[in-house]
Amino acid sequence: FLLHMGLIRRCFGPFLAGSLGFGCLGWRTVVSAESKRRVSSPNLPDPEPTISYWMDDADMHGVGLARHECDSNPPAYTDILIIGGGISGVSVLYELASLGLGNDVTLVDARQHLACGATGRNGGIVQAKAFYDIFHLVPKYGIKTALQLIRFEAANRSALRRFVSRIENSEAYINQPNPCDYYRDLDAIMVFDNDSDFQKEAGIFRFPPLKYVARAFGIDILTRNDCQTLFPKGWARGAIRAPKAADFVSAARITRIMAKEASEKGAKVCLSTAVLSVHKSDKDFEIHTSKGLVRAQKVVYATNAWTSELLPSLTPLIRPVINHVTSLHCADGSQEITGEGLRAFGLYPGYNYWVTKPNGRVILGGFRQNTEGKGVGILEDAIINREMEAACDVFADNKLGFKYKNDDRKWTGILGFSRDNLPIVGRLPNENQAWICAGFSGHGLPVAPLSGASIARDIAGDVVGQRRSKLDGDPLSSDWSIEHPPAAFKPCEKRFLNRKRSWESAGDKFN
Repeated sequence: FLLHMGLIRRCFGPFLAGSLGFGCLGWRTVVSAESKRRVSSPNLPDPEPTISYWMDDADMHGVGLARHECDSNPPAYTDILIIGGGISGVSVLYELASLGLGNDVTLVDARQHLACGATGRNGGIVQAKAFYDIFHLVPKYGIKTALQLIRFEAANRSALRRFVSRIENSEAYINQPNPCDYYRDLDAIMVFDNDSDFQKEAGIFRFPPLKYVARAFGIDILTRNDCQTLFPKGWARGAIRAPKAADFVSAARITRIMAKEASEKGAKVCLSTAVLSVHKSDKDFEIHTSKGLVRAQKVVYATNAWTSELLPSLTPLIRPVINHVTSLHCADGSQEITGEGLRAFGLYPGYNYWVTKPNGRVILGGFRQNTEGKGVGILEDAIINREMEAACDVFADNKLGFKYKNDDRKWTGILGFSRDNLPIVGRLPNENQAWICAGFSGHGLPVAPLSGASIARDIAGDVVGQRRSKLDGDPLSSDWSIEHPPAAFKPCEKRFLNRKRSWESAGDKFN
């Protein structure tokens, strides 16, 4: 299991800056009564969800595609219909438009604004799997998939950086500093409040080969005394720090900027357009929406937590999970806790996370372990879960010393978890003209953009009558690289039928 030093350097050298993933756990739970509720019509996203800091921020700065710039109604016919206006669906839209297919594609979303689902409700952390995670990934997925995950997530982080750099230097945003609210190279710190957990995880780096590799790439093991500076209240038993392992971004801003560029190339975006059902006819798909019938040759389900509402057959594979998130400040407005520079924190085993911003604001989230069934099966983001809220408030006050101010926000986010914690990306089995891009398991920012782009390339290969391989050698958009998702992402029959990994035994390891 211990890899040879040379192999480690060759495989992981470029990726060691992105480790210590957190905030995206698997299941070990019982299904709550709420998760068993099924109705004859789909549970639709609430038109008035709790308002997140990211949604306020995107509206206030006015970046990207605004509601008044969208189409009022979807067309009666469109060649390609994308369901879902989060970062995955808009990535499909953006790439198709970049490939010259803007006039052939329409995106619909049930909410009043883009990025109102998980994309606009997360912690903003872009942290690709890397060196540290290999020792958790290999037992779960095997060495081949583990290496593919590391490479793919590193490519996503690089693609986001290229996109952001282009936007930052474009004339359209010349008067707006940091239009994507993007910060690079944050230290990622996994904190432990239990001695045995800390010793077990830190012990990975005590094997002689790994100890030297970790040292060479700056992975630090922080003792209880080391943590005293970061957490003066003395509760932290230790931590593992990966320098420059994460970035921080407003995914809502990036999503709306991508949508605006796509619309300028002919793509249509229709908001407040809920999809009620999708039926396959002899010639095309019939999509029944809240604004009438739409026919399409191809359909993309970028619906994440709501996927099983439109595709009930996927219920065993993907489920909604609730999270509680808040934005708040240091108690005295100082940088005492945040220190110099930005940092991304996770509390082992990964349920809770927080990230600091330069202005002293902190995004703190998670806490699903504090509600019934660990939040599995809950789709309601229009209300605050009081158990999770109380746990978050106690954690913020007692452990971090943060307080709320008048401009702070509390909100609910609904994640789409897959049974194996891997995204579901690709053509649906037995349906040649339907694709899915969902199930990001709380880890969407490091995988969603290129997952969406890969679907766009697959669709484009069909539309232009070419084999997909003929597109692989050409530059596509100016930002996304040509990096295919791991084969394990595909929604194959074997994955649908595999029940070995039950919700109860999926585990609590961060990934």
